[in-house]
Amino acid sequence: MEHDSSRSGYHEPKPEQVGREENDWENEDLHDDDLRPIVVNLIWAQARSTDGREGAIGVGGGMPWYLPEDLKHFKSLTISHPVIMGRKTWESLSEKRRPLPNRDNIVISSNPQYRASGATVVDSMEAALDLARQESIPDDGIERNELWVIGGGQVFADALPYAHRVFVTDIDAEVAADVFAPDIEQLVRDGQWRRVSETGWMQPKQVSPKIKAIAKLGTVHANQAQHTAGGTTSETQDPQPVAIRGYRFVDYERTDPQSVRQAMI
Repeated sequence: MEHDSSRSGYHEPKPEQVGREENDWENEDLHDDDLRPIVVNLIWAQARSTDGREGAIGVGGGMPWYLPEDLKHFKSLTISHPVIMGRKTWESLSEKRRPLPNRDNIVISSNPQYRASGATVVDSMEAALDLARQESIPDDGIERNELWVIGGGQVFADALPYAHRVFVTDIDAEVAADVFAPDIEQLVRDGQWRRVSETGWMQPKQVSPKIKAIAKLGTVHANQAQHTAGGTTSETQDPQPVAIRGYRFVDYERTDPQSVRQAMI
């Protein structure tokens, strides 16, 4: 794995303590951070594809919508925690916004030569989870009892066996898409997962002309992807921002916590 020198600290596994007497455990502080269980969360926003498939999360290396309420929700949940993502998700972030601030950024890439300035690069989901739980020296203020996987589609699929909870922003819109999240609702129907909370449908706030321009740019990518895939939208047409009719936040958890695959112990 590659440790980027631009980070404020470096990860180092704590040395194993050997030869502890049975009496030593009697005075152990069971609320110490090192003993708290590690929770793995997945988080994504999804809409429907133009052919009606649920779970559309991206197209052409980005998201074909701009929803400030979802970005605020994402930030409030992931701030001060490690975030794990694939190379394409990392590259979809604007250069001025990466690494994501106040979070330990970990990027998965199969290319051993890949570099991500400000992040740590590893070659597998297991390596990412193991690294994310290790304390940084010196302390960087990151809370490592809760790890967040933020995309993309294959990374979500690889992380799902280790996940305890999934946080989804449902967006009521139809978009061109070439990347999809796991079908969490099918897992609910199969009895493996369950909904634990959901908001009602909410209306997006009216956005400024600047944000509309950003949304329009996102639609350009969507239209180009649809055109490349043989769709009817022409790249020369004046694209319209994705029409978001509403959104809601839905949280899921496993029905059997013991079914979580253990990759970090």
